[in-house]
Amino acid sequence: MPNYCVNTGGDHEVHNTDTSANCGHLPNITNRKTLGWHANDDSAMKSARAIYTNADGCFYCIDKKYNKK
Repeated sequence: MPNYCVNTGGDHEVHNTDTSANCGHLPNITNRKTLGWHANDDSAMKSARAIYTNADGCFYCIDKKYNKK
């Protein structure tokens, strides 16, 4: 299962932190909250939106249905 985090500032983007996701846009370690292990993007997004209702998914590593851009 992939591990996820959410940016604590700005757009509150959710990221898949696993190296297999190959996301080059992870927030600085001081600007992220770990969401933990999730079976899929849906579960991670639900967890993030419980903290930040306006959370969206990273364009590069999260299912495009969660991307507002």
